[in-house]
Formats: sequence, C-alpha cells, structure tokens
Amino acid sequence: MKKWILLFGIFLTISVRIACAASSSGVEIVYAEAVDYFEIMENLSAWHPGCDPVYRKTLKEKFIKTDKDEHWLEWYVSFRQKMHSEKVRKVNDKSLFGSAWEIKPDAFSVNFHTSTRPMEALKKIKRKLKKDDYVALGKFYEHFNSRIAELVRVSATHASRAKDWTTELKKAKIKNLFRKAVKFYAIPSNRLKKVRVALVWYPKSMEPSVSFSHQTVIVRMHPSIESSFSMERISREIMRFVSRNQSSGQNTVVSSRVFSVCDPRDYFPPRDILEKPLAYIFGNIMVSETKNRKNFELHRQWSINPWVNVYAKMLFPLVKKTIKNKQTIMSDEFLNNASRLCNELVEVGKFLSVK
Repeated sequence: MKKWILLFGIFLTISVRIACAASSSGVEIVYAEAVDYFEIMENLSAWHPGCDPVYRKTLKEKFIKTDKDEHWLEWYVSFRQKMHSEKVRKVNDKSLFGSAWEIKPDAFSVNFHTSTRPMEALKKIKRKLKKDDYVALGKFYEHFNSRIAELVRVSATHASRAKDWTTELKKAKIKNLFRKAVKFYAIPSNRLKKVRVALVWYPKSMEPSVSFSHQTVIVRMHPSIESSFSMERISREIMRFVSRNQSSGQNTVVSSRVFSVCDPRDYFPPRDILEKPLAYIFGNIMVSETKNRKNFELHRQWSINPWVNVYAKMLFPLVKKTIKNKQTIMSDEFLNNASRLCNELVEVGKFLSVK
C-alpha cells in the first residue's frame, strides 16, 4: 500500500502556468490551481447553503456516476461540517451592506484561497487535521483528480486574463483608491491589507458571477467567454468587498442612521441603496477621474440601474469631501448629507411617478 503522503502527488500531474500577479497596491489578480481545485469540489458537494448550486447542477453527471463517487462526496460533506462551526448562512437583509463572505471562512478554506498550488494548501492544513482525516482527504482528491484536472487545464488560460487585468488596475492607480476606500470605511489596516481576486472555472453556458471569501473576491467564469465582465466590474466588486469588511456594528449604525431619514427598501434591494452607489464611486467614477482628468464627465451614465446611477453621482462630491477632510463613513457630516440626498432622490422619484 502506498504511503498516504504519496496520494497527494496527484496534484503535481497538472502542468499549467500560474499567473500570480502579486501587487503591492493592495490588490492582486491571480489564477491559482489551489483556489480552482477547492471551489470545484466545495461547491459540487453542496455541503452548505452558501455553496453555488450551478456546480452541482452542471457537474453532477460528470462527477457522480457510481456508489464510490457518492461515498466520497458524502465523506467530504461530513468532513466540512465537522470542522466548520457555522452550519447556517447568516444574512442580515435589513442592513445596507452585505456580508464579506458566502460561507464563513475556516482554516481549510483560507489555506486554499491563499495558496497557489493544491499541494501548498494541503501542506499548510496538515498540522490542523487528524492523520486519518488527512489521509482520507488525499484519497478524496485522488478519486476525483482526473475529472478536476480536466476542468483546471481549461481554466489555466485565465492566467493571461489575470495579467491583463493587473496591468489595467495599475493604470487606474488602484493602490491609492484601495487605501482611500479602506480609510473611508474605517477598516483597521491590519484587518484588510490586501484583496486577492481569484479567477476560477465556471460552466460555459453560465454568465460570470462573483462571491466573496477570506480577503478574496472569487470571479467565476469560463475562460473562453469574452463577456460583459469587464475591468470596470472587477473594480466595483473589489470596492464592494472592501465595504463589506466594515465591522457589523458599524454596518448596523450606518444602516440605522440612513434608514431613520430615508428608507427606500420598499422600492430597492438593501444593497442597491448605498453599497452599490459607493462601489461605483470608488471602483468606476474615481478611476475615470484619475485616468481622464481633462475629459472627466461625471454626468455620463455609470449604471443601468437608475437609482444607483443618479445617487452615485449625487454622493460623489460628498465622498471626495469626506476623504479630503480625513473623515469616514461614520462622520455626522457624511451620514446626515447622504441621508438627506437619499430622501431628496426618493421624493423626486415619487413626484415623477405621479406625473
């Protein structure tokens, strides 16, 4: 019988070029095998309500053919539930800002999301697992390896896209914008030093999607798709993720202050009210202003969502003033004025709807 550690040699059979576009700017865009391996099996297992159901739906016929396949997926579900304390996804639908993760990060997920190769992630996690679990984990990946590898080989072409997007972010001076956003949201520097954007496999038939995890923005898309998933959206998603790293207490206070003056939740989803307009400001409007100072046009259309488009433009001068005065989203000046502008926009909308 092979020694159990040799079971992990399977990961070395995939020969692909990894783009790990590390940046001192506070943002890195990567294609990493470790993240892809983890996301495929994590979501296929459907062990948690936060798992993306698309994986199970599209990969079931490929991955679940035999009793042995069923056995190992059931083992994985049990393994993840055993080491994970949060069994039910907690979402506060009443707050202005969403959660910084779909599934609360644990040691297992964090090690994969912060690694480049699967073997690297498994070496990190080894000391935190019982030997029996570690051996079983090797057998689990060995069993599905050829099927995972087939998808990962396709995804490896994400490397060139990661490199191109990194170049675009540098041109946009994302380093300064990231720092401004972190300070604006009053996030301690030791809590969010860097955001990692990781590209992973997704079915060709599906539109790209985004989820958040431990300091990671996961972009799910098939590498052959030249879609509407642009650099502009990447910038917005990064800034949405930054905003979601506020403390829960701060999120509650900001939401309460705004809703006490202006509460348009009968008309819009909570995240559209402030989270998205601010993401457009930091991720798109400020980027455009930085790149096109002479020809910058605030009054162009930024979003097809009327509320997000108009409110972002109304908030832009206020956000710039808040940053210039070295204040944060928690300042009375920002909250009072943002609430007032929100209320004015709601009243205009009501008037126009009557007309």
